[in-house]
This record gives sequence, structure tokens and C-alpha cells, in this order.
Amino acid sequence: MVVGDTLTTFGNCWYDLADCPQLTLYYNQSGNLELVAATEGNGYEGVTLTGYYESASPNTATPDTITLLGMVLEVEESAVDSLSGCSVGDKITVTLDGDGAVISAAAGGQTALYGVLGEGQVELTCGLTVKGTVTGSAGAGDLVKVTSSGVGKLSVSQVSGGSSLDLSVSEGTLGSIPLADNVRIYERAGTSVVTEIDLEDIQTAAVKAADIDFYATNSDGLVSVLLLDNVTGNAYTYGLITMGSRTEGSGGMTYTNRTVSVENGGGTTQEYITGQSGRTGDMGGIAVSSEGKAVSVVTLSKTEGVDQSAFDSLDAVVIDGVRAPISDTAEGYNSDTEQWVTLSQARAYSDTFTVYYSGTLGVDAVVRVLATE
Repeated sequence: MVVGDTLTTFGNCWYDLADCPQLTLYYNQSGNLELVAATEGNGYEGVTLTGYYESASPNTATPDTITLLGMVLEVEESAVDSLSGCSVGDKITVTLDGDGAVISAAAGGQTALYGVLGEGQVELTCGLTVKGTVTGSAGAGDLVKVTSSGVGKLSVSQVSGGSSLDLSVSEGTLGSIPLADNVRIYERAGTSVVTEIDLEDIQTAAVKAADIDFYATNSDGLVSVLLLDNVTGNAYTYGLITMGSRTEGSGGMTYTNRTVSVENGGGTTQEYITGQSGRTGDMGGIAVSSEGKAVSVVTLSKTEGVDQSAFDSLDAVVIDGVRAPISDTAEGYNSDTEQWVTLSQARAYSDTFTVYYSGTLGVDAVVRVLATE
């Protein structure tokens, strides 16, 4: 059996097939099933893109590929006729198949594109990455609306608008609007850069409208993009906090700013200027803006004396009688050696632990650090 690009056996992966909407069955000459190929989704099927026609190969009359929004896209035979009336430099709208190839095109048009801004590129919510000279009022790591403003040019703006509707996590709806199956959910803490989360990361049954910074719907009227404000705590980098200061300027024009950094298994972050308070040696987290400032500093709650019997493998731990999930990115810390370790190494080293968590027990607590005692 082939799942994605991996050859495996049916016995090892049959339970994954529920997430694979397309199965291809291959039979031998005797009619016996020999191979099952499973794909995890339809990729870019139905995605529409508006931009300026940048180039074609081998020519515009019978193109095998075109360049649009800084991307080279294959052209299916069905799209050649619709592209024949378009010239390089024209603004066009194309529709893609599941593999990201152009299946139709039309002059003009406008589609709403959203994504996370990088350096000279935007990773769209559909999974494609558009490239060009970027202008606009946003920074790397922000969720933006992007339009093509000319050949090789992208114009971006931070998304805004909020929501008057609550999100029902259990029902998968925003107010009465269903979430699309491929909805992309992002989170930030105040004005920090965004991180992508899954609906399953949200521990509460509902999210109030006040905590929803933005949403967009697709052509079917389903919610396709969501931006939440500090609902799961995943927008933070967690570890040991170090507070400091930085003096800048020259002569009599000097000024001192408070700084903060975090150390964890991935190393130590840079020292970010911050207006927030914190205490060196605390387990906590920082959320950073696109301007490179720590816009939020938090201290994790902790419970000491948690023993091995409280753990459900590495998935969750019972704290004060309440089950709390362990984050996929949770860190282990060996308090004796003062070294960061894996969660498995931490659990193998000690019988009791100090568990550090974000949120509130019984509501939205998530374990972020497991320290040996």
C-alpha cells in the first residue's frame, strides 16, 4: 500500500484511510487487488488565483507552463484555449486542479488571497507560495491579505475586522456558518506574529467573538480562514526566562530598554526588547511581534510532586485531579543537570516531576514543560 509517498502495508495504516478522500486500487490480470494508493487530499483543487501574466513556456500560443505571482504553473490542455486570448502583462484569473496545474483562465477578475508574510513571499492559506517585490503595511510573520499589483509585485495588508460571531468548536461553526474542511486557523497573542493551530488544539467548547480577530469565507460561503487572539497559548515560545537590559545611543543621548530571552531545548532566543515584566529563572513564555519585540511575557503555572502514575503516556497528565493535555512541543528539563531533554528522557530519569502549564486547570490548561525533581 502507498500512503502519500510512503510504501507500507495495509495492516500498518488502514486506520489512516479515513483521512484520505481518494483511493486508487490496482488489480492484476487475475482480478486480484495488488496495490492501494491513498492520497491525503485534493491539494489545490478549485483554488483560484488572480495576478499578472508574467511569462509562458515555450510560448503564449501553446504554453506548457505559465508564471503567475512568481510561481511557475503547469498548464493542462483544457486551459490552453482560455489562455490564448491573454497576453504577458495582462491581469488574469486562473483555476487549478488538485496538483496545482491550470485548468482554466480568464482575463481580469479578482480573488481574495490570504497568507503568512515572509521575506519577499507569502505562504498562501491554500499551501502555495507567491513571490515578488512586496509593498504594504505588514511584517514577516503577519497574516495578510495579498494582491498582485503588477508584474512581479505583491501588495499586502494585515488582516483586520474582528467577528461578531462566536466559534463553536464542538459544532465546527462560526455562528451559523460552517467551517470548511480545509479551514486554516491561526493564532497570535496581541500583536505578535501568527502561528498555525488545529481546531483540536482549542481546549474550550467555544471561543467568544472578542477573541476572534479575523475570518474569511470561501466561494462556497464556508469559513476558510480564522485568526484567534491567544486562545490556546501556542503563540508563545516557552522555557526559562532571562530578563536583562540594553543601553543604546551615544553621548548624552542614551536610553536603556528592558530585554527578555527564553532558553529551551532549541537553544536561547535573542534578547528581545520588551515593555513587559518578568523574572529571571521562571518558566514562562514570550510572544514576539514582526518588529522583533516581545509584546507579551507570561509565567507558567506549576504543580510540584506529580508522580509517574499521573501520566497517560506522553499525551496527558492528571494535575490536582484534572486531566491536562501535553503539548506536542512540550519541553523536558533535567533539574539535576540543568539540561533540556526529551519528555521521554525526563520521565525515565525521575519518579516525580514539576509540571508547568499554560491556561487554567479544568478550562484550557496545556502542559508546556516537564521538569524532573
